[in-house]
Amino acid sequence: MNHSQGAPATPTTPTAPAPPAPTTTFALEDSLPRVPLPSLEESCARFLAWCSPLLTAGELAETEAEVAAFLRPDGPGRVLQSALEEYDATKGVYSWLDTFWPYRYLGRRDRIALNANFFFLFQDTGRPQLERAAGLIAAALNHKHQLDRELIPPVVQRGRPQSMEQNKFLFSTTRIPGAQQDTVRAPYTEDWPGPSDARHIVVFFRGGMVKLDVLGPDGVPHSLDELEAGLRAVVEAGTGAPPPGADA
Repeated sequence: MNHSQGAPATPTTPTAPAPPAPTTTFALEDSLPRVPLPSLEESCARFLAWCSPLLTAGELAETEAEVAAFLRPDGPGRVLQSALEEYDATKGVYSWLDTFWPYRYLGRRDRIALNANFFFLFQDTGRPQLERAAGLIAAALNHKHQLDRELIPPVVQRGRPQSMEQNKFLFSTTRIPGAQQDTVRAPYTEDWPGPSDARHIVVFFRGGMVKLDVLGPDGVPHSLDELEAGLRAVVEAGTGAPPPGADA
């Protein structure tokens, strides 16, 4: 029997047409949903789930008792949650986490390089160091060129666009030390509208810092050969006896 004829068609669910892909990097920033503020109960449950594997049975019981007291109708948790909700609803506040980064990162007074900064290592490819460094600089310049012109599309994960705001801090961002909390000087701000117009990088070699132009006066990146020649000049100028404890 041929089942291909006369068989009922398989019903299909109509799908909405996909929205047009944004063409600029920051096109969706104003339409992204706000970060949801968890309830007090949710926060406490997450806290207990996070610390449970780290505590002994006795420590966990003591912590659970403290959390229960924190959650009481007359406990401090209700007051703090109310203040957080009020802050989240304040005009000009984009998220209840707005102050988290300044306090968490700029307010730290321990060793940032070990406790807060991310870092990565490059696998040894066997290529000469200066040639490889010039290639990395050229790649970074190409990325900045596209970012400045907002040619990098917004990142989409699981069908949902993600904020691209942190890309504004990729280049020419400087951390300014402060007594209690540091500040940041960066482009895309009222004091520095638009992308960075800086044309140089800083090369570290044997404890020294050298300013090296990587863009011409017209904003066109120098060639790979020119970048490598500039790096070689830095190395040759610093090949004297390094200061004590300094490594190349």
